Amino acid sequence: MVEKKYEYSITDDKIIEKIVDDENINLNHMVLVKGTGLPETIPIPMFI
Repeated sequence: MVEKKYEYSITDDKIIEKIVDDENINLNHMVLVKGTGLPETIPIPMFI
């Protein structure tokens, strides 16, 4: 297995960033400030 480094932000502010997005994995890095949350309209994939 080959090691691969992925960059992400280090912050105290609210941030949602996509780290990996391919056919095998979707990986997001999220920093949420206390009292906040994810957006209410998150698209949820429907598998039929």
